[in-house]
Amino acid sequence: MIPPAIFHNRTALISFGGYAVVGLLVWCCLYFLPLYYEAVKEFKPIMSGIALFPETFTVAPSGVIVGLIISRTGKYYWAVCTGWCLSTVGTGLLCLLKANTGTVAWIFLNLVPGLGIGMVLPSVALAVQASATAENLAIAVATSTSFRGFGQSIGVAIGGVIFQNQMKSNLQHYPALQSLADEYSGDAASMVEVIRGMRGPVKNDLQQAYADSLKIVWAFCCGISGLTFFVSLFTQSFDLNQTLTSRTNSVLRGEGIEVEERDCGAR
Repeated sequence: MIPPAIFHNRTALISFGGYAVVGLLVWCCLYFLPLYYEAVKEFKPIMSGIALFPETFTVAPSGVIVGLIISRTGKYYWAVCTGWCLSTVGTGLLCLLKANTGTVAWIFLNLVPGLGIGMVLPSVALAVQASATAENLAIAVATSTSFRGFGQSIGVAIGGVIFQNQMKSNLQHYPALQSLADEYSGDAASMVEVIRGMRGPVKNDLQQAYADSLKIVWAFCCGISGLTFFVSLFTQSFDLNQTLTSRTNSVLRGEGIEVEERDCGAR
């Protein structure tokens, strides 16, 4: 179903891997950040969605701006590297989220990963297109979307396993919660209602353990983003303004038929 020819150079391989990682990062953030707001900050679901605005409302604008700059300059390498650098720094900054983090602090902490992911999405997409041949362009773009979907599907699963293991370990530090460690560490989402129904110091301890467990999820995202940033440094720069020559055109020329070629620019 997927021709091996689309993996013919390292830029394609790096870009496909980057698509999987960005899918993982997006869904780790979109799944676990609302749980942080609901369980630790005790926001209602609607307010949790609003609290995501600093991240979600920076992805699209930064992506549009980067796309316009790349279309005018024809250069995408700078955007790939800068985007992964900001994503690494941004997910690392999420490790600073604590149970008592103030509103202004968590708003600014969420801006950086949004900007980074917004830069990565269009730049990696253009890297895939630039590195593909004319014959494999369509399948390369479709395959990159599949890689992103794969990253999204495993992002929550990997993050959930990390959270469960860390939550179980953290609860062992609180005598009142030790006997409930297995039960409370089973599902991050179900813990929201458990925490809301609690009162007193035990509730504060559970919220602290919840926030500390999520730090390891953010640390994992930071680590895999940093690894992708290092690998992205080896991305090759291809010309986006390529003349597309299809296999049909080649056959027609072989029959002596003149074929007009059109220059397909970055826009």
